[in-house]
Amino acid sequence: MPSKFRIFYDKSNGSVMVKNPNGGRPQRERLIHQEAVLQVFEDDPQTNLSIVANQLNTSYSNCQRIMKDAGQHDFKFRKGQGLRPEDYPRRVAFCEGMLAAFEEDDTLLDRIIWTDECNYARQGSINNKNQHFWTAENPHLVREDKFQRRFNQHVWAGMVGDRLLGPVFCNAAFDGDSYLEFLEMDLTEMLDENFTREQQGELVLMHDGASAHAAAYVVDYLNEHWDQRWIGRYGHVAWHARSPDLNPLDYSHWGPSKDRVYHYGAPDSLEELGWRIEAYADEIPPESIQHSTREIVRRMEKCIEMEGGHFEQCL
Repeated sequence: MPSKFRIFYDKSNGSVMVKNPNGGRPQRERLIHQEAVLQVFEDDPQTNLSIVANQLNTSYSNCQRIMKDAGQHDFKFRKGQGLRPEDYPRRVAFCEGMLAAFEEDDTLLDRIIWTDECNYARQGSINNKNQHFWTAENPHLVREDKFQRRFNQHVWAGMVGDRLLGPVFCNAAFDGDSYLEFLEMDLTEMLDENFTREQQGELVLMHDGASAHAAAYVVDYLNEHWDQRWIGRYGHVAWHARSPDLNPLDYSHWGPSKDRVYHYGAPDSLEELGWRIEAYADEIPPESIQHSTREIVRRMEKCIEMEGGHFEQCL
C-alpha cells in the first residue's frame, strides 16, 4: 500500500482510487518543478516571477510559493552616486578626520552649516505607486505630468544644529559671481537673523565642490571672512566629491520636500511652486532637523566600515 497516498472507494462503480493528499501533480514531479524554479533564480537572481512562470509554463503564484517556501525574498536595489576608484580613500580620510574632530570638540557637530542646492521643475517626479484616492467607486482619475509651459525653481538651503536656513530662491543655478553675491548678502542676512556675532564666529560653513563654489574670488572671500572655518574643494577641510550620502540636505531634506511639493500634482505657477516649497520647510520640527544633522556621525562610521564605498543600503 502506498504510504504517502490515501485510498478512496468510489461507490458509483466500485473502483478503488489512490489520491495524492497534497493535490495537483505527483510529489516527484513537484520536486523537479521546484528545483527548476530555484535553479533559474540561482542562475539569474535579477529575473522576476512573471518571466520564470512563462519560461517554465507554470503560474506566477506557484513560483511565488516555491520561493517563499525556500526562504527566498526579493530585495530592491538602492540608487547610489557613481564613485571613482580615487573616491574611496578620500571619503574614508574625510570621515575619519571629521569623527576625530567631533570627538575632540563635542560642540562642533552643532556648529556646522551643511548647505546644498536643488532644482524643482514644474512637472516634478510623480510616483504613481504612492498616489492613491480612496472612495467607494472608481472615479477614473488622471494626474497631468507633461506640460508645454514649463518652469523651474533653483533653491538653496542649509542645516545647522536644529535649524533650517532658507529656502532661498535663485533665478538660476549659481555661477561664481551670483554665489559670491549670495554669500555676501543673503547668507550674511540669514546669519544675522539667527545668530549673535559671537555665535557666528564659531560656525563652520560646508559646501560641495561645485564650480561656482571653487571660483578663485569665492575662495578668497571665504578665506578672508571664514578663515579656516569652511569645508569645500579648497577649504581647510577638503570636501570629497560625489558624496551626497554624507550631506544632510541630500539624505534627509530634498527627497521628502519634493514628495510633499508634488503630492497633489504639478503646481500651476512658479509662485505656487515656491509657496509649496516654503510650506514644507515651515512644517519641519527642530527635532527632525537635529536628528538629520546628528545622523552624519552614524553615516561616517558606516562609510569607514565600507571602506569608502556605498553604505546607505546597510543602514
